[in-house]
Amino acid sequence: MKQNILTICVFCTFLFPSCSQRQTVESDFAQVINSKVLQRLKEIDQSGPARYMDPYLPEFSRFEHSVGVGSILQRFNCSKEEQVAGLLHDSSHTVFSHLGDFVFAKKNLDEFASESFQDSIHNQYLIKNNCEEMLAPIGLTLKDVDIEKNNFRGLEQKLPDLCADRIEYNLTTGIKFGLITKTDAKNIINAIRFQDGIWFFADHKLARKFSELSCYFTLNFWGAKWNTVLNIHFANAINRAIQIGLINTEDLFSTDKKVLNILRSSTDQLIKINLLQCEKLLCKLQNKKYKKVLYHPKFRGVDPLVICNDKKLRRLTEIDIIYKNYYDFVKEFCKNGYYVDVLVS
Repeated sequence: MKQNILTICVFCTFLFPSCSQRQTVESDFAQVINSKVLQRLKEIDQSGPARYMDPYLPEFSRFEHSVGVGSILQRFNCSKEEQVAGLLHDSSHTVFSHLGDFVFAKKNLDEFASESFQDSIHNQYLIKNNCEEMLAPIGLTLKDVDIEKNNFRGLEQKLPDLCADRIEYNLTTGIKFGLITKTDAKNIINAIRFQDGIWFFADHKLARKFSELSCYFTLNFWGAKWNTVLNIHFANAINRAIQIGLINTEDLFSTDKKVLNILRSSTDQLIKINLLQCEKLLCKLQNKKYKKVLYHPKFRGVDPLVICNDKKLRRLTEIDIIYKNYYDFVKEFCKNGYYVDVLVS
């Protein structure tokens, strides 16, 4: 079924205000939007297992995010290849999003915190799912949308810089959590520039309003201790399910609810105990052994460039001491890390 892009992305209405523009976006990318790999992302939540353990967390699918990223890239006149790469950039996520980083961790959690499992398998995933055939009707190949081999500076840049991916998930998460309004997001988008491969803000105050979101969510949500505890024990439940043959690795590329239902219906004691620990979060279960693990959450704070009155680009932390103090505090929090109590099987 053809998707209306207006109903997909929470801020598409101000990215593309006219109906004709939205229809153009939709027709250009219908082949990709309606593909199996992208449609699966409707059932993968950005928040991972937390979304299903806390009924108050808002829904935010990887599908919605991916279409939002593609729309931002089109708004800023990036190439067709980069726009499609943006649509597909998260297609290789496992169920529960970044939980794959915990499930497939081969070293201790401290060393694995900065790695991304889905990035490491992205190209292989697209090949395995016959995406070459899906791209052919729009005149593209997998090489054209290869994020590793193409310099897609609109889509991806290293922290602390802006990029379409980072702009989208911060704004949409901010809207869904009620920290900013859609009008705020519109004003922020309108203050952003992308020239010669460089993202920057044309307004200092809006740069801070946006950047504070990245620090807030790093501290209180993405990198929060309670969320780490939840992810560790949920990953333990999944690894146990794989060990006893309840699920296989292919199931990890299905949907959140399919795997969650299998886990919840299991009678295996280790699975049940780890799910119980997810529900209890920071509380220790009676008569259970724990070990302390030092974990360093990923610092996702942005420090965007801002064009100043003298027409020079400077980091927000160079011109805003209030934001610098906040940014440095959250960065230090991630650098120091924290100990989490992990169940010993």
